[in-house]
Amino acid sequence: MTVLCSMDLPGEKTVEAIVGHPFPEDAIILAFTPVEAVMGVFRPDVSLVDRSEEGRVFSPEGELRWRRLGPVVRMVYLGAIMPNHPGWIDGSRHLAGLRPQYSDFLLWGVRSDLEPEWLEHQLPKRLVYPISTVTYPRGRVKLVVENWVDPFGMPRFARYHHLEEVKGETDHATE
Repeated sequence: MTVLCSMDLPGEKTVEAIVGHPFPEDAIILAFTPVEAVMGVFRPDVSLVDRSEEGRVFSPEGELRWRRLGPVVRMVYLGAIMPNHPGWIDGSRHLAGLRPQYSDFLLWGVRSDLEPEWLEHQLPKRLVYPISTVTYPRGRVKLVVENWVDPFGMPRFARYHHLEEVKGETDHATE
């Protein structure tokens, strides 16, 4: 059963709620501070979470998302297990009548010859995505998003699900 819950916490209490959540080993963090964007395998990094303005930790099991709103931080969880920190408000009833539907988004960059980095020429930058596979020499990375849609196909809730390596446009490897 999927749960949807939320809570607002004073800024100094959010690190404990985020770092203390039982994420699986392959969970990915995407966090934004005033000066950087960080994406990688989630490790309980108190400093990163504390200085972030917003972010999310996601895996196929669920996503915990947060955003600073003045003195409080709003947090939303959508996933398979109820978070264990006190104060969560269960909003799972809002999922009634909705069904999950998946969509894909290609991320920036093309793999550089099986190196653990993707080159993006529009941004003079090497991107390092937390992908452990090395299937395609010129592969891409896609983000799989789980959308909870109503009977008319309109998305009502969405969460990041996982990252996946895919064949690149110039990659001639077989699938």
